[in-house]
Amino acid sequence: KEVTEQCDDGNTTNGDGCSNTCTSEANRYLTAANILASMGLIVDHSANPVNYRLNDTIIRQEATKLAAGVHGGILTNEIDYKCTGMFSDAPDGTWVCRVAELSKLWGILSGSSTLFRPTANLSKIEAIEFALRATKLIPTGEHTNDEILKYAVDAHIIPSAAGVVINASLE
Repeated sequence: KEVTEQCDDGNTTNGDGCSNTCTSEANRYLTAANILASMGLIVDHSANPVNYRLNDTIIRQEATKLAAGVHGGILTNEIDYKCTGMFSDAPDGTWVCRVAELSKLWGILSGSSTLFRPTANLSKIEAIEFALRATKLIPTGEHTNDEILKYAVDAHIIPSAAGVVINASLE
């Protein structure tokens, strides 16, 4: 890395965290992170923005809590919720269990799986579905990947379904 570079990942590809001009792409998301923090949806790191870790991938438990916060109402009584064992991999008594179960009850999480996979990375189709469900732009219930993509295009969350690669083996 040279003195004038914020980062250097050894290539000229944009969208990988370090732009083709060697500037951090996380900076463009800082305003959004600060807004989410001011709403109490994520921890406020505005005094030390590097702690937002904006170039890191997001895992399911983080995305679910964010979607629940955006959806509204779910997190209001989250601390008082008693887990019922819906997910075998969400430890009872933890915020992960409470948020996962409440998100399932409110329709943000769909499907009949008893696995939540809290530390798994979020796939693109899951991220799109979470955004649709959090903003109530998709009917409750299960939908095929093609249906989810159609709702996302219709809601202008994505410009086109072309090129969206779906890993169908996640559920």
